[in-house]
Amino acid sequence: MVKKYNYRPGREKKSRTIKKVQHRHPSAYLNDLEEWQRYQYDPGHYLGGNINPQLKYASGTKAGKYFAALCLMLGVISGIGTVFTFIEGAGNILALLMTLLFISVGLTCFGGSKE
Repeated sequence: MVKKYNYRPGREKKSRTIKKVQHRHPSAYLNDLEEWQRYQYDPGHYLGGNINPQLKYASGTKAGKYFAALCLMLGVISGIGTVFTFIEGAGNILALLMTLLFISVGLTCFGGSKE
């Protein structure tokens, strides 16, 4: 005999408790990486202090220092080009935003983690 279920949309039982996140890895980097994978498409999760783990832990390595220096150099070079376009009167806001992005990523990698 087949059992019939009485399902009506909108009648689901909703939980009112907040589940605590249990860390499964002994490494803090792996825990942060798992959190990034869980919330990478949530538009507001990395605003207000949460930093992507690749940027957060990059300052401790030699490659992270090179990456930060490269981003700062690209920011300075694109900043010089942006200033000249604004002087000529054909300023590009997208170029200004890219300059600020390169400089902010470079400073974030040089800044290190605040743990």
